[in-house]
Amino acid sequence: MFGDLGDSVFKFETEALTLNSHNDGVDPVKFITDDGLASMYKLTSISYEPEGKHRPFAASVESKKYPFFGTQFHPEKTMTIFYDNSGINHSWESI
Repeated sequence: MFGDLGDSVFKFETEALTLNSHNDGVDPVKFITDDGLASMYKLTSISYEPEGKHRPFAASVESKKYPFFGTQFHPEKTMTIFYDNSGINHSWESI
């Protein structure tokens, strides 16, 4: 999923480029301890709740057997939501 980004993919580690607007996520540990998840999906990134306890959650996964992936963040929202003082990153790199 991130292969075509080259070295620029590492910006996701240091900059808030995605919008995480949800309350529930899958604990990354589940991709090790749950046999079903571990056999089907490769965890490709984690993120942390923006508020509260800042718990980690699975931010993206790829199937080990099929050509599909999924994200828990919202890559489309940085381009479409423009509320004053929303805290949404609208830099060129976030879209």
